[in-house]
Amino acid sequence: MVSILFTIGRGLESPDVITKLLDIEFTPRKPQYDMASELPLVLHDCAYDTMKMTFTPSVLNRVYWDIESQWEAASLRTAMLKNHLEAMKSLPVERSQAVEEVQKRLKHKSREEVEKMVPKAVVDKNSTMEMLLFNDIWPLLPPSGKGLKHIPLMQRNTAFSVQEKMASTLRKRKAKEANAEGNP
Repeated sequence: MVSILFTIGRGLESPDVITKLLDIEFTPRKPQYDMASELPLVLHDCAYDTMKMTFTPSVLNRVYWDIESQWEAASLRTAMLKNHLEAMKSLPVERSQAVEEVQKRLKHKSREEVEKMVPKAVVDKNSTMEMLLFNDIWPLLPPSGKGLKHIPLMQRNTAFSVQEKMASTLRKRKAKEANAEGNP
C-alpha cells in the first residue's frame, strides 16, 4: 500500500484510489503493483521516556563491533559501486545511437531538438563513427524502466479474490477426498 501512496505523491494516481481499493465491493480483486522499498520504512530509532534501561558492557561491546563491521562492509560496497558508476561514465558511445536512445525517451521532442540536446562528438581515428562519452548523455536518459508508461491501478491485472481462492481450495479438497475414497 505504501507504493500506492508514492504513486499518489508523484501525481500518477488520484488520492481516491485508496478508498476504491479498500472497498471490497468495488474492488474485490487486488490490482498488481510492486512493493515499496523497505529501506526508508524501517523503525531504527526509538526511546521510552518512562523506562530506565541499563546495559551490560560486554553485550554493548559485541553489538557495537557487529554494527561497525556491517557499516564497514556497506561503506566498501558503496565505494565499489561509486567506482563502477564513474568508470561507466568514461565509456565511449556512438553519437547516432545516443541520439536514437534519447529520441525514444523524449518522444515529445522533434529529431532536430534531440540532435541539439546531444553534445557534438569527436570522430574516432580508427573509424568514421562520431563518438562521445556516456557521461555526456546519461543525464538526458531517465532511469532504466522509469520511462515506461504508467498503467493506472484500476486498469492493471488483478489477483484472485478471496471468494475465488476459497472456491479453488474447496474444489481441491473435494477432489482429494474423492480420490481417497476411490483408492482405499
